[in-house]
Amino acid sequence: MYAARFLGAVEFGGYYFAVAFVSSAGILASLGLPKLLFRDVARRPQDAPEELSHLLPLGVLSTLLVIVGLQLIIKLFPQTSQAERLLVLLLSIAMLPGLLTQLVYAIFNGLERMGLPAVMGLLFNAVTTGLNFYVLYRWQNVAYLGWVAIGVQALGVFVALYLLRRVLDLPWPKLRLDLRRMAGAAREAYPFALGLFLIL
Repeated sequence: MYAARFLGAVEFGGYYFAVAFVSSAGILASLGLPKLLFRDVARRPQDAPEELSHLLPLGVLSTLLVIVGLQLIIKLFPQTSQAERLLVLLLSIAMLPGLLTQLVYAIFNGLERMGLPAVMGLLFNAVTTGLNFYVLYRWQNVAYLGWVAIGVQALGVFVALYLLRRVLDLPWPKLRLDLRRMAGAAREAYPFALGLFLIL
């Protein structure tokens, strides 16, 4: 309601178009990897760092492909404003740190330490909401909300990695490019992603 009053009907509609557009694509970007990691860590907790190291490159690659795809698709909508296109770009970029955070928290969930990711999710949602209110009040520009999303998601990655190290005493993840293993993970994760997409 607050955003609708400050932005007006046209900008508010553009904002929700961008959010819905990027959120739908975010499911494709994640490929269901957080759910796959959750399952694998629950089965083999000792392999958590190794699993994360192998899924990170696949998640980064799929997210980058979706970001590029979104930029190509948005050009098919000539009625979108420059601000809406910028917001789609910024929200798309925010998907990358968001996915990395989801992957780290999937380890917590797989190790049955679900309380911490839930609390952190609530905290970061409150921070995002507060910053969005401030940005709308101060600048009344919908594109700035994309910068808020990138900033909060980036902070979320650092907090998640810090908690991974301090709470679970696990090593920092390393990127491992094993194409065969990435293809296998994509095949295994596909049903998770499809299930999430069908929920939409």
